[in-house]
Amino acid sequence: MNSSQDKLKEAIAGLFPDQVKVYDVSSTEINYKNNSLLHQHFQEPLSSEGGIQLAREIAVFLQDQGEDAVYSYFHRSPVSAHVEAEWRLSSARLQKSADGLPKEVVVFTYNLQLLGDSRKRLYRVLENDDFFRANLSKVSSLTKREKEIIECLVSGMTSSEIASKLYISAHTVNSHRKHIHTKLATETPAGLYKYADIFELACKTQTP
Repeated sequence: MNSSQDKLKEAIAGLFPDQVKVYDVSSTEINYKNNSLLHQHFQEPLSSEGGIQLAREIAVFLQDQGEDAVYSYFHRSPVSAHVEAEWRLSSARLQKSADGLPKEVVVFTYNLQLLGDSRKRLYRVLENDDFFRANLSKVSSLTKREKEIIECLVSGMTSSEIASKLYISAHTVNSHRKHIHTKLATETPAGLYKYADIFELACKTQTP
């Protein structure tokens, strides 16, 4: 490696072993319209071939964007007999040649374990990605009061107990419950609990 940029990448890779990968994309010609790996989270660890394909697609994606443009994605770590798979966050940046053509894609991987307890909600969303995407608009339609009542319901409280806690009438609580089930298309407590768990719907006692 002759350039100062190459030396810097080598130094960074030495400081963060197994966290920095460099893919040569100088001869990239790819059509990924039908089977693109872009804009996905990967429940299973990427294979070597999958990593190369993704790097090539990232190169095409970033080619016409600014020098500081970054592409990020979540993926599972490789699994061994003694280690449970963990979610990782990787960020990729395109390095171009002197004539402005794609040269390398440098991928830095972050260990989400470093987030501590904050990673729990992120894991919950990633592991239920399809449900989250399909139902985000439904949850977004809930009012603040409806979200309060959902959390109270899944904690086992009755309508009268919720009414007392939130300083509203039992009739009002039942009206909210009806609206909640209509918006979320739920029919059972289990269905409501899944929404509360994945979307972390919080119960607050403030009046509107």
